[in-house]
Amino acid sequence: MELRRKYGIDIVTRAQHEGLEVVDDIETALKEATFEETTEEHSRLGATRVWAAAVEDVPPYDDKRKPLGQVNAVVADEADENGKRLIGEDGKERPRLYYVTTPPLTKRAYRTRALYHQR
Repeated sequence: MELRRKYGIDIVTRAQHEGLEVVDDIETALKEATFEETTEEHSRLGATRVWAAAVEDVPPYDDKRKPLGQVNAVVADEADENGKRLIGEDGKERPRLYYVTTPPLTKRAYRTRALYHQR
């Protein structure tokens, strides 16, 4: 958030661990979001069904629960062509993906996910 405010630099990153507090903040805001479905083609995974939802103005907090500003988020769930959750290399279901971003969200949540994949 400071990068955008000071230098005009936007970010798109993944909150990779479900235990992060920002993930809890996103999940809380997600209750009012609508998931949309699309199919993506990946070289390693093949055809993947993706359900994604966008959440605007999520207020992440520091460790003392002081708001740090606001970010936008996209949440994605992935499945195979039959709708079964993808399995990771560890043999467990792949977790829900959380993308945190500073640019304004577009109508399609997939745009933010695509920006992350282009990094």
